[in-house]
Amino acid sequence: MLLATLVALGLATVAAPAQAHVVSWGPGTYIAAPTPTRVLDTRDGTGGVSSPLGSGGELTFHIANLPANTVAVVLNVTAVGPSADGFLTVYQDDFSRPAASSVDFSAGQTTANLVTVGLTNDDVEIFNHFGTTDVLADLEGYYVSSDDGAGFTTTAPTRVLDTRDGTGRGGLAGPVGSNSTISVSVPAVPVDATSIVLNLTATDATAASTLTAYATGSPRPATSNLNFAAGQTIANLTVVPVNSRKFSIWNTAGTVDLVADLVGYYTSAGAGLFTAIPPSPLYDTRDGTGAQGKVAPLGPNQTVAVPLDMAFLPPDVSAVALHLTVTNATATSFLTVYPDDPNNPDRPNASNINFTPGQLVSNTVIVPVVNGAVDLWNQTGNVDVVADMTGFYESFTP
Repeated sequence: MLLATLVALGLATVAAPAQAHVVSWGPGTYIAAPTPTRVLDTRDGTGGVSSPLGSGGELTFHIANLPANTVAVVLNVTAVGPSADGFLTVYQDDFSRPAASSVDFSAGQTTANLVTVGLTNDDVEIFNHFGTTDVLADLEGYYVSSDDGAGFTTTAPTRVLDTRDGTGRGGLAGPVGSNSTISVSVPAVPVDATSIVLNLTATDATAASTLTAYATGSPRPATSNLNFAAGQTIANLTVVPVNSRKFSIWNTAGTVDLVADLVGYYTSAGAGLFTAIPPSPLYDTRDGTGAQGKVAPLGPNQTVAVPLDMAFLPPDVSAVALHLTVTNATATSFLTVYPDDPNNPDRPNASNINFTPGQLVSNTVIVPVVNGAVDLWNQTGNVDVVADMTGFYESFTP
């Protein structure tokens, strides 16, 4: 298998025409954590750090009890109560800190993002660039360098839940109440799916709250997947274990409408191994990266095709993982990311990241690779967009 030697060697540098990429430990198959577990909380000392991260502050925390062949971990990382606009960089211990963000946030905005980071010694580094913020990290799962886990199959974005019109709830429309749980069936995935990947969006919330997604019938974990303020529309990519194709979502406080778009699933027969890489610049409207040098925000109803570095990616690449950031928006809007497929050019009826004027926010996106590029579409107003590639999936036979 292409890149198989990386498992033995641990690290490799692959030269590409545009830039050099450093491949982390990988590739691997996915194992969901038996129960999502909080492995870092600077508010109470979980993970060994008991104070907020200041501007330029950095912390290291250890993740215990992982299999010896773990190559990467999947963390839901949350910035809590930041004092200024800023971002966190989450990266592999013993690596140089990349010049990229992992969680972007505005002052006072508690924000989470799903981050997959490679491992060398089960330690993870987090750096805070501006202001002061508390930081949480919840272990959702991990990748192992064997076929003991599940492989990933991408799907076209499919809406499996929308409480505004009853999708996923048998036509029962209405927001989720305070301290309430809803269960959703996902018939679009195989019955042996172990986990699904959703872009989960909260909108029209009446109070600040959190959402927890978990397998229906399992105990609700003491972790969160999405944090939001009253009136805020915000999304986060979420990997959720399922039980007989079913998952549940619990809302802490107030009422909120929920939207969930399925983007893939994990099964023992899944088609994709994942390789994590340190964030690699792909597109930046502020300096022309990936845009043939054109320095200009993405305009209203504008689509741009962003080329991928196919000289670096394996020939059997099936999808890429991107960290997507928006800033300097002039209007309330959203972005949709989808394959650049000339045979199926229709844009999916889904969003990947939602934002308001001036908001700094980010989300992780998994998008199938077609025609060597991905398409980005902005609904309304002008917005600067930054996209970093954080990993890729390649086909395998279990």
